[in-house]
Amino acid sequence: TTVGWIEESAREAADGQSTGCGRLVAEFLAERRARSKAPLDPVLVLAVIHQESRFRADARGPRGSLGLMQVRPFVAADVARRHNIPWAGAKTLLDPAANVQIGACYLGEMLEMFPDPALAIAAYNMGPYRVRRLVARGHHPKPAYLVSVLKHVQMLSSEIAQNRQRSDAR
Repeated sequence: TTVGWIEESAREAADGQSTGCGRLVAEFLAERRARSKAPLDPVLVLAVIHQESRFRADARGPRGSLGLMQVRPFVAADVARRHNIPWAGAKTLLDPAANVQIGACYLGEMLEMFPDPALAIAAYNMGPYRVRRLVARGHHPKPAYLVSVLKHVQMLSSEIAQNRQRSDAR
């Protein structure tokens, strides 16, 4: 089931185990830490993946976004260039490992750009320029996307905590 897959991915990302999307997230975040980049919460990355694609590596959005983290090719090309990630055009985004690497880098950039994590998450979804324009006009981005991502964070965090308690009880 989808929920089972999400739970497995959350456990993998938290525990550094070796299969599926959780493995991709864990590997990328370990590399990111090794390069002294600001740490990203693996549960937040998985929550964005859940919201964006429901963990479907072949997902295609109505505005051209692709893959697990639903990154648009023009954004991905810039992120790949800035982070020295191999880029072979839009098809790169259909590779789950490359998609997670590019999407997580972009999410990290948004978290560095916006001190308020809510605005950073909104910027991941809407783009940083649209978020800046809204804030400059005294508005805040619509909270539906943020609320959904945060619900996924809560669900995944709860599942991880329950699994750790079960493991500790054994």
